[in-house]
Amino acid sequence: MSVGRVPGKLRQFVLDLHSGKLHREFHHGPDPTDSTPGQEEKKEVPSNPPKSSFQKLAPSETRYTILRDRDEL
Repeated sequence: MSVGRVPGKLRQFVLDLHSGKLHREFHHGPDPTDSTPGQEEKKEVPSNPPKSSFQKLAPSETRYTILRDRDEL
C-alpha cells in the first residue's frame, strides 16, 4: 500500500491550521471558492444581539452581606 504524495500539501495544511481556516470550515462548512466575475459577494449584515442579562444580575436582597448600610447583627 503506497501513500500518495502531493508536494506542498502538508505545508498548506499547516498554513490553514494557523490561519484558523480549518476551524472555521469545521464549524461553518467549506469556504465558497467559486465566485463568478460580476457576481456580488454577500456582505455580512451586522446582527442585533439581545441586551445582556448580566446587567440585571445583582446581589440578592435576602442574602447577608457586609456591604450594605444596615444593622443585621
